[in-house]
Order: sequence, then structure tokens, then C-alpha cells
Amino acid sequence: MNLGLDKSREHVLLRSYPGGNLEKIKKCGLDYVKLCKPEIIVLHIGSNDLCNSTNSVQDVARGIIEVAMKLRFCLEVKKVIICQILHRLSPQKRIRYKVDIKWFNKRCDELNSFLSHYFRENRMANVSWKHSGFWSERSKQFAFCNDGVHLNINTGYPKYYNSIRAAVVSARKS
Repeated sequence: MNLGLDKSREHVLLRSYPGGNLEKIKKCGLDYVKLCKPEIIVLHIGSNDLCNSTNSVQDVARGIIEVAMKLRFCLEVKKVIICQILHRLSPQKRIRYKVDIKWFNKRCDELNSFLSHYFRENRMANVSWKHSGFWSERSKQFAFCNDGVHLNINTGYPKYYNSIRAAVVSARKS
């Protein structure tokens, strides 16, 4: 849908790596960027890495910063937008990979805060994007599927879509 942007001026590509982590992004995603040569990249990364208790929050932060720096300086992407990692909810159904929700959400907040501060202080044309409409308990209940991880198609994805569109439009203006 090209994020509702003018197709004659903007070309939006979506690339996802289901179940992906930082290593998968480094192996596959960076090669994709070399082929496409985008001006702006919006990244939603780190959530699966945070679920792994062997990864510290600092390890995940370093991995995200490394990817952002490679994109910005090695692959010459003009703007790299790092999206906040969203909280998770307690699943309402049996799920394959269980994680302690309070533990995950605490780590999520630590990582989001660290990255926001880091990119604000270092001003390297990278942006930490804050999603709105996903943080109150009420909005989470409407936005997420009953697995507590994925966004639902009726409310969650449209909110996320609008947030990503706003990030791209904001990056184009600056």
C-alpha cells in the first residue's frame, strides 16, 4: 500500500524475517539493503533477542547500534529509524515460546530508554521512534492478538501502520 505515500515520488518496500533476531538481520537484512539502496530504513528489531535470557539488555542495545551504524555509515542509508520495542501481554492461549511478561516488559523499557537516550546524544542521523497508542493497558488489550505478542489485524496493525507512516514522513521532512 506504499504507506499511503505518492507512488510517483516514494517507493516503500517491506521486508520481514519471521522469528528474526539481530544475527539474522545482520546476515540477511544487510545484503537486502545493499541491493535496494534505500534512503530511509525503519527497523523493528530486538524483541526476540530480549526474550533470550542469555542476552543482556546491553548486549541487545549494542547489537542494534551496530546494525544502525552499518546501515548509516557502511551502506550510506540517510536515515535509520529504530522503533521502540512494544510490550507484550500475558497470552490468552497456549504459545510456543513462553516468556515472563513482567521480566520482558522491564527489559523492553530499559532498552527503549537506553536507545532513545543514545541516539539523542549521538546525533548520527539515527532516530529512536516512539510508537503512540500502544502503552496503556486498555490500548494493549485492543491492539494485540491473544498470543500477547503479535498485533491483531483490526486494531493493532492499523495503529502500527500509522506509526510507521508517521516515522517515514517525519524522516523525509528532516
